[in-house]
Amino acid sequence: MKLWKTLLIGLAATLPLTLTGTASASAPSAGPARQAAASALGATRSLVAVDCYDNIVIMGANDRFVSAELGYAGARYGELRARGTAVGPWELFGLCRNRSTGETILWSEANGDFVSAEIAYGGSDYAELRARATEIGPWERFYTPNTPGSGNTYFFADANLGYVSAELAYSGDGYAKLRSRATERGAWETFRW
Repeated sequence: MKLWKTLLIGLAATLPLTLTGTASASAPSAGPARQAAASALGATRSLVAVDCYDNIVIMGANDRFVSAELGYAGARYGELRARGTAVGPWELFGLCRNRSTGETILWSEANGDFVSAEIAYGGSDYAELRARATEIGPWERFYTPNTPGSGNTYFFADANLGYVSAELAYSGDGYAKLRSRATERGAWETFRW
């Protein structure tokens, strides 16, 4: 085995988890969501580096933590909102990111479900983000320009080519709902991790 392959395989057991086509997505601490996300991003193909992270906290422009609303029922279950004032299980996310392309797949650490942009919804619910998918498809793929811990970032949904916004003008239990609907980046499309 070539030295670079050995080094990359050795990194697979660390956080962030780095995988290549020659490494396995089943590091000792890797859960099913991490394994599926790494595989979907190409970690099973040669020379594709995928970094995976656990327990990521994301903050919106309103200085609130992004939460997966796991207490909601039906079509609102798992809705993402920038409303948390403290970090608990609902505010923790995992993600895998293709180092070359920036393609990113996120999941809620609390329920293990992938984050989806609900592009089939209409009106003010169009393209809202929900942690509800058990499989990865086009609605679960996003682009991020940088890695967690690097400060400001944004999310761009592959499904509808929209920037993710925290809807700070909404009120009540819709306040700061995350939606992939913006055509340009502004304050509401800026997040920190």
